[in-house]
Amino acid sequence: MKRLIVISAPSGVGKSTLIKNIMPSYPKMTFSVSATTRAPRPAERHGKDYFFLNKDTFQKHIDQGDFIEHTHVYDNAYGTLMGPVQECAEKGLWPVLDIDSVGLKNIQNAYKNDPHVDILSMLILPTSIDILYKRLRQRGTETEDVIQGRMRYIYDDIKAHALYTYVLINDKLDDCLQALHTLFAHHPLTTKNAHPELFEHEHARHLLRNRP
Repeated sequence: MKRLIVISAPSGVGKSTLIKNIMPSYPKMTFSVSATTRAPRPAERHGKDYFFLNKDTFQKHIDQGDFIEHTHVYDNAYGTLMGPVQECAEKGLWPVLDIDSVGLKNIQNAYKNDPHVDILSMLILPTSIDILYKRLRQRGTETEDVIQGRMRYIYDDIKAHALYTYVLINDKLDDCLQALHTLFAHHPLTTKNAHPELFEHEHARHLLRNRP
């Protein structure tokens, strides 16, 4: 059975930290590098953090059907190239895809007729929208318009929570890491009755009800 791991989380929830801390415990995990048309940030490297492509090259990959999924976020395009993911899966590795709910849906559609692919997907949420909003503002790196745009994408992911295998809450980093370890150790045998703390779909609905 080939396994793809999808981890989605709003900006400011700590997704990158969780991925960085969980991967060393699982030698089969390998980070799937996405392609993007946005400019690299300081210290980011081509082929390690992203495949940084110009818009023409990105469109060429779209036209050739090279992407498993691709989407536009703000003024930039992001996508997952099929070749690297399939190569890893054929070697028995677990590609870890850092994508949103739109990307997950596209991947689910791409593999819906392949019974040999297990897509293990996790949506990681904050304890409250207010906390997340404050974190984004405290960064001081984005305008209020950009922050509001991010918040709209956050609600889109929350509304799509039913697409995910599991929904976790990152209240305390150590607790969330332990929950991830439990999932990887027991999936697909994990059940709601055995580990109710790992199935916080009601929390997702609560975040939507309390949308400011």
